[in-house]
Amino acid sequence: MKARFIHNNHLLFLLMVGLLTACASHVPEHIRTKPTVNITPKQVQKSPETFKGQTIRWGGTIIKIKNLKAETHLTILAQSLGSYGEPVGEDQSHGRFIAIVPFFLDPAIYAKERVITIFGEISAVETKKIDDFVYDYPVVKVKQHYLWQPRREIDEDFYPWFWHDPWYPYYHPHTHY
Repeated sequence: MKARFIHNNHLLFLLMVGLLTACASHVPEHIRTKPTVNITPKQVQKSPETFKGQTIRWGGTIIKIKNLKAETHLTILAQSLGSYGEPVGEDQSHGRFIAIVPFFLDPAIYAKERVITIFGEISAVETKKIDDFVYDYPVVKVKQHYLWQPRREIDEDFYPWFWHDPWYPYYHPHTHY
């Protein structure tokens, strides 16, 4: 009897471990965890030397991707981050920045308008043009990144017409008896 009780405890323990690991997030810890000091791209633009070497967690929508020989440059429109580090879909910009990833990223996957969060170190500020406007881009050397799944549009008219019709099947104006 005692052996059976121990066996049941082991099964219960394995079941609990299985349930807890099923609930674990696949988002990397540096992406999930909010930094102690929250530096914004606009702060870095104003005072680049002050923030050089600081680690940050920024995210947003990919505007442009450029693969070089040994690295990939992502131009990102910065957005606010949610509780797990996912950029919040909003029509507000917190500036732009360039994320340098030290290896090749496939432009078909890391495409324009995909949402990404990066963790890295501020290395410099590059001045480039957006049309005729001169813009200072904070540059981040990426240590870790996470590409979020594309947001899906919800079809508001998912259900067929009769689902919303309180008189179905007795009366429908389009049906002639």
